[in-house]
Amino acid sequence: MPQLQNDAMDTLEARRRIDQVLQTKYLGYIYENTQKGDGLRNYVMHICSREIGNFGGPLVQERFPRELVQEIEEARMFKTEEEQSLDMIDTKGYHVIESRA
Repeated sequence: MPQLQNDAMDTLEARRRIDQVLQTKYLGYIYENTQKGDGLRNYVMHICSREIGNFGGPLVQERFPRELVQEIEEARMFKTEEEQSLDMIDTKGYHVIESRA
């Protein structure tokens, strides 16, 4: 299962690079089916916190899960100037660790 999750993460990032956008219609599903600290959640939060200029708008509040909004607000408090570009995100930092059996 970890390999499938990691492949899905890589595919999601590849699609984001092509479309130049992360589709918000999946955010609710992601947050309903993952726990805080999950790699997919961390990836979504990272992308959303970097791409949204005015985070307080009603459209964002309407489309984004409440937990995601809170996590983005927390992350923005600790944002640094040296963060990587969104053009080339290495998804390995969000992968599930695979056990070697």
